[in-house]
Amino acid sequence: MLCLHWESLKLANRKIKNEVFKAKLKFKSKLGSEFASMKIKQAFHRVKILTGCKPKPNTCALTDPELFAKELNTFFARFDTLDFTAECEALLEALPLPEAVEPAPFTEEDVRRQLSRCKLGKALGPDGIPARVLKACANKLSPVLHSFFCESYQTATIPTLWKTATIIPVPKKSLNSTTIALLP
Repeated sequence: MLCLHWESLKLANRKIKNEVFKAKLKFKSKLGSEFASMKIKQAFHRVKILTGCKPKPNTCALTDPELFAKELNTFFARFDTLDFTAECEALLEALPLPEAVEPAPFTEEDVRRQLSRCKLGKALGPDGIPARVLKACANKLSPVLHSFFCESYQTATIPTLWKTATIIPVPKKSLNSTTIALLP
């Protein structure tokens, strides 16, 4: 009795998998025929809908520089409410002495110079910080970022958050909008 039930369950499972496979093939051919008949702009719009890509809202609506500075201070001051100096020193004393490590081939001045060269017309990264802020705060950010970069260089590891990106398809403008050029 149990064996018969098991066989019917296996048969039903096989039928379901077969129907799912057929539905996927049907959907794939439907999408292929739709994309073949679309113009480039329509195709990119369809890709955005299928992938759930939505434009990011404007997160920085502050136009007054003083208000912007106060907002930044408020945001970053929340991390400085407790004093962990004693605990940090105890942890540092407990750590073994580090091996002699080759110094990083870049200086704090190099980091500051690169921050000052940020192009203002470029899009935001995944962190949402505009190039305008990086450029304006280059003197204050360069020591902190330099220490992060040195740590990353000396340990030969790249933090996972530095590897993230937001990819948005951008339609290619062409003279004949019905054809899709696959070459750059």
